[in-house]
Amino acid sequence: MWAYHVTLKEFLPSIARRGLLPSEHRSVEEPAIFVEGDSEEAGLYMESGKTSMLRFDVAGWDTTEDGEYVIYDRIPPEDIWIRKAGRWKPLLETVTK
Repeated sequence: MWAYHVTLKEFLPSIARRGLLPSEHRSVEEPAIFVEGDSEEAGLYMESGKTSMLRFDVAGWDTTEDGEYVIYDRIPPEDIWIRKAGRWKPLLETVTK
């Protein structure tokens, strides 16, 4: 199933090099990546000109006490797709490391 994540554009070169890494957050006990189950929900976090939407295939995700979806594992850059001009493309084909 696809998981969707919105990130700042300035982080894309690092994600293309190292993958999407879990990070600390006060609502989870261990580093996590917050995701949404569909692009419409993830789209609520988009900021024009500042963010990009990513997606990646996962077996599933966990849910926090607040009902948010999280993944605790690193997502390799070769598994990440980015939405550009309304189309999904492999991240490594569109972002310079």
